[in-house]
Amino acid sequence: MPAGLNNGESMEEKTREMIIGICSILVGVVVLVLSRSMPATPAMFPRLLSAAIIILGVFQIAAAMTLTAEGAEKNPSSQRAFVVFVEILGIFLLYLLLFETAGFIVASIVLTFGLSAVLGYRRLGSMCMTAVGVTVFLYLVFGKFLGVPLPMGFLL
Repeated sequence: MPAGLNNGESMEEKTREMIIGICSILVGVVVLVLSRSMPATPAMFPRLLSAAIIILGVFQIAAAMTLTAEGAEKNPSSQRAFVVFVEILGIFLLYLLLFETAGFIVASIVLTFGLSAVLGYRRLGSMCMTAVGVTVFLYLVFGKFLGVPLPMGFLL
């Protein structure tokens, strides 16, 4: 058993934290690879974002490797945080699946609404208005103002 770990529960904690770091690195690499097919200027933001995700994943793994049993006991909400992480990752995967087929608008509304739900918001009206408002704002900024081509999916 690694140094500093005294029981199975803290080992599970360490494993969960390592999985989060590895998943973060994988998501960053996937975004980086997918952005290679984009023109240089529009690809700058996804590339910067993927670099940040990869760096944060490395930090997450480093933090997990230094986790001790005492540190795991001080953070009982870690299991819930792991579940939220998996839910958020699932929502982003759904976004990727919907992006080309359903289009930017539908995928972004689903993304924003789903993230709101996972993060604990429960007022349905506010969640719907926020999802539509954020999507319209992003569409206007990226699609109209910056001229980034956004897939319209079945709406067009």
